[in-house]
Amino acid sequence: MVNVVDNEFRFARNNLAHQRLTGLKDEIIRGRTLCELLGADLGTTIAENYTRCMETGRTIEYKETLCFFGQELTFLTSLTPEIENGTVRKIVG
Repeated sequence: MVNVVDNEFRFARNNLAHQRLTGLKDEIIRGRTLCELLGADLGTTIAENYTRCMETGRTIEYKETLCFFGQELTFLTSLTPEIENGTVRKIVG
């Protein structure tokens, strides 16, 4: 599954596999932040991983359990920064 977020952690893209698994359609998440989608507590916790990825400029991996529409799903998440001119522009997860 691939999600792409910009350097403000706004979703730029959500692929079909992720849409099927989570029920979150691309048109629902596009342009929205982690906190807008997942609530302040969970969004902030996940944003810490995105921040770590941006600050280090390296791929990070971690396990997370999220609840979508009452269903708990566990993911092994990999976040990879896309760097342009020395600056992280996007994160692919």
